Amino acid sequence: MMPIECLSPELWSMQWWGEFLKVVGPLIGWILVIVGWLRVTSENDRRQERKEVLECIENLEELLEEIQLLASEYYSKEGGDAECQSIGSTIKTKLKRVSRLCVQLIDYDKAFLSLNDCNVSLRKAVTGGEFESKGRLAYLPNHAQRYEIGNAVEELVSAARSKVPIKPK
Repeated sequence: MMPIECLSPELWSMQWWGEFLKVVGPLIGWILVIVGWLRVTSENDRRQERKEVLECIENLEELLEEIQLLASEYYSKEGGDAECQSIGSTIKTKLKRVSRLCVQLIDYDKAFLSLNDCNVSLRKAVTGGEFESKGRLAYLPNHAQRYEIGNAVEELVSAARSKVPIKPK
């Protein structure tokens, strides 16, 4: 139990509260300023990270579009064609860049882990079958390989876009 002196009216007088607020008042103001600053800073950091993620996804989409066009051009030529080999080399380089962008997105957020499977599907669709085969004949525009590449590209773009939060937390 508390001693009776602690509850005396003198302790709770207006003068006492005035002195207490003179000491604690400035501290409360500084605490509020610091808490507000921390909140604003963390929201800015989240916005900046989201902006970087969206920029990375846009780069990924542009790269995938380039790969799809190059693959279409590649498969429209015969395998022994010199230009075809050059295009194949360019495709492989761009596929490596896609892998790096996927790793970069996974580093931002582990929710992007599904991009690994989509990236493997894309590689299989683009380079599977008769890729770099000198005896390969030119594919017709409606060949199944082209549809597989388009589906793999769309799957990768959808997986990347679905993981981006609509607005910052």
